[in-house]
Amino acid sequence: MFATDPVKHGVVDQDLWNFSHTVHDKVNPNQISIFEAIKDKYSSSNLFSFASEGSMIADFKPEGKTSIKDIVLASGNYNQTETDDQTFDVTKKTLENKPLFSFFYYVNPDLAGHSREWNSEEYYQAISQTDKYIGGVIQDLKDLAMWDDTLLIISSDHGGVSQYHGHGANAEEEIPLLFFGKCIPKHGIIPDKIKIYDIPATIAWLLDIVNRPPIWDGQPILTPFFDMTNMYEHSEDFK
Repeated sequence: MFATDPVKHGVVDQDLWNFSHTVHDKVNPNQISIFEAIKDKYSSSNLFSFASEGSMIADFKPEGKTSIKDIVLASGNYNQTETDDQTFDVTKKTLENKPLFSFFYYVNPDLAGHSREWNSEEYYQAISQTDKYIGGVIQDLKDLAMWDDTLLIISSDHGGVSQYHGHGANAEEEIPLLFFGKCIPKHGIIPDKIKIYDIPATIAWLLDIVNRPPIWDGQPILTPFFDMTNMYEHSEDFK
């Protein structure tokens, strides 16, 4: 959200050992989220759509600033869900005004990892359910005639080992990152070394936000948008 190293934004204080873990919503001063950067660039009442299971991400609030939820409410459509049925139902409602930037947050895989362990049957059930949610987003984009003009970015915030994360193992730190849309010139695997906080910087670059906040550490991920000779080809299994 903030395109800065977690040590800078400060959202790192949590109990990593079980499902009762919490993430505080207090963010260090001077942090600028991608939502704030977009709002500073564009003047519109229809910039954002935001749908989230729970309110954790939306409640993030840099000290002395407005929360992400309040930024979205001032310039878009905010929906918080608590059940699977609600999550499916609000997707089209969230997108129907055709906002500039949409954000969907699905928490069930994280909850299953902490309560039942990463790579458990319950964890993969949660992944399967999230896949259905993403399928619903894609179908709604098509139904609303938005698909051809949309870039879809799919990511996670972390992995896990047993019931925890944050101890530096590859399974905890490596995440999936997918780009899909007509602006992507070819299928491939991105060879670049990427940090999760490069994602907001990439969104800013795509939206022509030239003057990136100086506090940001993230850099735009450019390889997917150009037919680079060093971009590895996918196998047939990934096409």
